[in-house]
Amino acid sequence: MVAEAQAILSWLEARRDEMARLLLKLVAAESPSLEVGSERRPLAQLAEELRRAGYWTRLVRGHGSGDWRA
Repeated sequence: MVAEAQAILSWLEARRDEMARLLLKLVAAESPSLEVGSERRPLAQLAEELRRAGYWTRLVRGHGSGDWRA
């Protein structure tokens, strides 16, 4: 188990700058809770990053709340 944990930690450390850039990008894409539709920009950015990593996403419409990616 220790070897697996070390492998994961090494993988994450190698991508630290990349993860920090993505976090800054998402934080800069404001999505104020009280502004309808404001979540679309950060959700689109996150969807693009996931697509680049080989995942697919779909937009799930919120009922009484904002939308989210599944």
